[in-house]
Amino acid sequence: MYGLVSVADGAQSLPAQVLTLKMRTEGLSKNYGSTVALHPIDLEVKAGELLTLLGPSGSGKTTLLQIICGLVEPTTGKLFIDSQDRTKALVHERDIGVVFQNYALFAHLNVYENIAFPLQMRRLAGSDIKRRVMRALEMVRLETFAERFPRELSGGQQQRVALARCLVYEPSLLLMDESLSALDRKLREDMQVEIKRIHRETGTTIIFVTHDQEEALALSDRVCLMNAGRIEQIGTPQAIYETPRSSFVADFIGVSNKLSGKPGRDGWLVTADGNVPLPGDSASRAAANAPQAMIIVRPEHIRIDEANEGYVRGRIVESIYGGSQTRLLVQLQSGAVLTVRQMAGTGSRSIGDVISLRWQAEHSLLLDH
Repeated sequence: MYGLVSVADGAQSLPAQVLTLKMRTEGLSKNYGSTVALHPIDLEVKAGELLTLLGPSGSGKTTLLQIICGLVEPTTGKLFIDSQDRTKALVHERDIGVVFQNYALFAHLNVYENIAFPLQMRRLAGSDIKRRVMRALEMVRLETFAERFPRELSGGQQQRVALARCLVYEPSLLLMDESLSALDRKLREDMQVEIKRIHRETGTTIIFVTHDQEEALALSDRVCLMNAGRIEQIGTPQAIYETPRSSFVADFIGVSNKLSGKPGRDGWLVTADGNVPLPGDSASRAAANAPQAMIIVRPEHIRIDEANEGYVRGRIVESIYGGSQTRLLVQLQSGAVLTVRQMAGTGSRSIGDVISLRWQAEHSLLLDH
């Protein structure tokens, strides 16, 4: 049983757990004529968490974000923020901060003035504005850049100013729409660390939109993976990566090696390239209920069997050097290609070499064919 918390103004008592939710949607959807951009979605965002909306172009993640911040009106459903129905609320009534992809800084204002702008619009006292702006500048580590203009800043510095401008008025919810996509890879990785630090220090609830799965795994407390206007799976980065619920999730999050075949009664999957073990107790279920089955194995779990006694054999058709590891593409007899990660210092292999591969059964995952 949940503990009950008294609610002011004579409202009915609510479960304590409900009050920990920052935002939730009930059947939220969006149609453009006969085109469905977002199917009815039920989503809960916990207070203080960083939730990433992840998915390919056209998956509905940006549409959902626009509905949350009030830029798009939903076709059906309701939106609640801090337990208040905000479905029809105006943008400025939702207490939401948004960091856009292009940062949207005022070119004619310096850094201090850009950050102070939302406080001035709220008519705060000058001393309070100065205190908050300087605290925000310290938070994003730009204390010495207060007098500079946006054109005098790097892309990463502009992104930090945009973030500080949102955080300075302490919004109930912060939305970030592809905010790192314009940065180069090294700068993106640096900013990911900064965002995690700021999120940890402020406890701000953040909804982050991206199509970059590595970015989602690095940043998130939870990931909401979307496809074709629907939610495919929600979970921690580890759960999404290690236990995908569908072939789409397995393909989109990281690299997945797939092997299909007929389940045998002895716990093996009979494939065109050899018999491979089914994972754990999934063996009997697959054998009893499915004429065909598919397992996935992540590249980091596959090992080269030096004794040539692996489950499958194939020829290396490509070798991609990546510093700490080399990615090998191995073509099996059936024509299927498996990706294998070979860590630095574990021997060298060349294109054309025939190798034998194996893995532990518990490191594979059974999916519905």
